[in-house]
Amino acid sequence: AVVSTQSTGVIDNGYPELNVNILSRVTFHWVQRLFTIGNKRPLTLDDIYPIDPRLQSERLTALLEQQWFREAKLKKKPSLLMTLLKRHMYTLTWLFFAANLEGLLRCVGPFLVARVTSYFNTDSEMSLETALMWAGISLLTRKRLGSLSRPFPAAHLVRVSIVGCFLL
Repeated sequence: AVVSTQSTGVIDNGYPELNVNILSRVTFHWVQRLFTIGNKRPLTLDDIYPIDPRLQSERLTALLEQQWFREAKLKKKPSLLMTLLKRHMYTLTWLFFAANLEGLLRCVGPFLVARVTSYFNTDSEMSLETALMWAGISLLTRKRLGSLSRPFPAAHLVRVSIVGCFLL
């Protein structure tokens, strides 16, 4: 059930990640309430957040089915693989891009750490501001940019679409 809160203008569909700011999303602060409850007592099904509406099986199945029927109109023997690729092309493209960016950042990471540690050499002429800049870039690339690819939701999209079609 989607509830609109007039005072704040925020739409609450029960899934908190959709309505949080970027800092809360990056630090996973939006699940703090769930962790607090779980720390005090065992979690029940009423405590768990509902699934992200973008990942619900009914929606994904319907979208894949629509793409399948479009494919079937165009070809005598439609291909499930081509239908999946057409349906989830943007998600899979982003996943490919993010995974390659993550790999590149892992290769660059040691260089960034070397730049930060060179500040502590006795004969270094690097300023504190420059060292802090390199440290910040190093932290960002090591901690948060690695979560860009998020392979689970992308794999979930494809898996749920296929399973949903077979269960119809």
